[in-house]
Parts: sequence; C-alpha cells; structure tokens
Amino acid sequence: MTDDTKAKELLTKAREILERDGWHQGSLENGGYSDDPMHPDPAHPYVEGLKVCSVGALQRANSGSALHRGEDLATFTRAYELLVHKGIGDGFEEECGIAGWNDHPNRTQEDVLLAFKRAAG
Repeated sequence: MTDDTKAKELLTKAREILERDGWHQGSLENGGYSDDPMHPDPAHPYVEGLKVCSVGALQRANSGSALHRGEDLATFTRAYELLVHKGIGDGFEEECGIAGWNDHPNRTQEDVLLAFKRAAG
C-alpha cells in the first residue's frame, strides 16, 4: 500500500469521525481537559461523541485519541500534507496551520468536510 493510499484512507476515516461525532473549533476536542497533543492525558481516553477539530479528527483516526498523533507518523504527516495542498488549497496560511484554518470565525463544518473529501479524492 502506498503512502498516499494509507493517507487517503486516514483522511476518509477522519471525515467519518467528523460526520459522526461533530466538528469543533478552539481545541482538539470539546472534552474540557488538556488539548496538548504532545502530552495527552491518559486519564481521559477517547469518549464517543466528543466533537473534534480537523487536527483532532486526523489524530483520532490515526491513534484512537484526538489528543495523540499515533505511532504511524508518516501516514499522519502525509494526510496532513494532502489536506493542506489538495483539500484546503488557496485558503491556507502556513503560519496558522490547519488548526488556524479550522478555527477561522467564518469556517463551517461543511467547509471542513469538503476539504477532507477533496484531500482523500
């Protein structure tokens, strides 16, 4: 399986998570605890139904937790790149990252779902 194939599968899974659990702005998920992806809180594993942001959806798809990138960093990184370049495209500002794009006040869940669909396509 190529890196792009695995990355596109991850993007599809993340999109399904966004559709199932809902979309969120301002933190990786709306769980009310540490949203630091480098220091996930093991006392707060994934709870079904917590809304996630774009990055949180990718992380949950890759690791089972919105707060951790997972062991397969190569696939996560490639999925992130595809989301930036194929999904978001011209509206992306490098210094803000996907989190800044996700959290823009005019962003909608439909915008996010469309970006994931284009990136996985």
